[in-house]
Amino acid sequence: MRSVITKALETARREKIIGHPLEAEVIIEMSGEWAEFIKNEWNQVKEICIISELTHCDDREDFAELDFVASEEIPEISVAVQAASGEKCERCWTRDSFVGSNSDHPQLCKRCLDVVLAMDSQEQAAT
Repeated sequence: MRSVITKALETARREKIIGHPLEAEVIIEMSGEWAEFIKNEWNQVKEICIISELTHCDDREDFAELDFVASEEIPEISVAVQAASGEKCERCWTRDSFVGSNSDHPQLCKRCLDVVLAMDSQEQAAT
């Protein structure tokens, strides 16, 4: 699965859609047994591929402006790439629309904010 997404990311880089994989939103259209696997491992697929967003395509009309490329290795999967929305998190470098939402830590995405707050509460408990 990662190699399928990596090929699409490299094409998007060559076409100047993204500069780095963490700037990408990958849209996946899938069927068959791979669809079930990817749904069960959604967050892990996103993390392994080192991208900001992973989106499931139910209807290509919702992504009519994008070019989907069918995988040669896994025929049940087609992938498209576009620039991810949101600002860059200063901690993990992903693009996320949550960045800027928290007044105490405006530079962090939700995931990093949760980590920082947990670390802060552990430090306070240890004091």
